[in-house]
Amino acid sequence: MEKAKIVHETLKSKERKGKIVIVRENNPLANLDGINEYFRQPCSSDDGFGNVYVEYKIAPKRGIYSAEALNVFMNELIPDLEPDEHRDFKEFQKFLYGGYLAFNEKTGEYERIVKKIIRVSGQELLKALKGFENGQKVFEEKNQLIGKERGEYSIKVNVYPYPDEKVALKLLDKETPLRIGIKDLEVYKRMSEGYEPKKWFFQRWLEK
Repeated sequence: MEKAKIVHETLKSKERKGKIVIVRENNPLANLDGINEYFRQPCSSDDGFGNVYVEYKIAPKRGIYSAEALNVFMNELIPDLEPDEHRDFKEFQKFLYGGYLAFNEKTGEYERIVKKIIRVSGQELLKALKGFENGQKVFEEKNQLIGKERGEYSIKVNVYPYPDEKVALKLLDKETPLRIGIKDLEVYKRMSEGYEPKKWFFQRWLEK
């Protein structure tokens, strides 16, 4: 789990130094119990055996409000790792669309094997058969009935940056990566400079 560890330690270090705020961390592998549970459940789902998703939603300590500057900030977040997936921030049709980094890592693999037990009754028949003990023989064979015979354990770590902490808190439970109107973003920029918006601004957000 080297990639997950590097991402975790790098973000925590930047937070301690006052460079970023980790607004939300969803990390099932943050402790030994989580790690043990991860490897105890290799067949937890039909579409992703042993997959674990780790997510960080972060913001710069001092707000950044343009796509170009946010891309610079994002691309410098984890300098020791090349992301496996990457999407830039972009401004399009009066909206800012968020970017993200993703780090994928294979951590193990498994193989499912079924046992077939043949039990034979009749002493005369057993005398003619080889490899039977106490009237039965056990065969191990690859499972042809359940579906996949082999699978992988993997971890996917997603990092979603936001322009500032207030924007992140407002949009935490909405779609990721983020999508926010340029005019609304300008209000948040002014708020970072001490501006207090009218109540209707927040009411409009609640109605979205």
